[in-house]
Amino acid sequence: MDSITTPSDRKHMCDGRACHLIAEEEVSHIRFFSHVTLSKGQEIKYHEHHGEYEIYYILSGKGAYSDNGVETIVKAGDVTYTKSGKGHSVKSLGDEPLEFIAVIVVE
Repeated sequence: MDSITTPSDRKHMCDGRACHLIAEEEVSHIRFFSHVTLSKGQEIKYHEHHGEYEIYYILSGKGAYSDNGVETIVKAGDVTYTKSGKGHSVKSLGDEPLEFIAVIVVE
């Protein structure tokens, strides 16, 4: 794949909730680089990261983000960071879908 991709290049990499912006095998240390959309009430359940960390950059909507059980509201422009050995979850709130970029970096 070329160093620049377009949405049409990535159509095969979308699974309904996440559209993977870069394939895992293309970039070392990046396991997941995706545009995620959660409709009202949809969530990514609590999970932990080991040997990797995850960053969310919120593009639009509003969500309830749990960082190791401490809940906060996230909105456009917010960035979350989950270190290795820690866990998180996120749930879409409101009528507008929660959209964010999710990046998992392997240590």
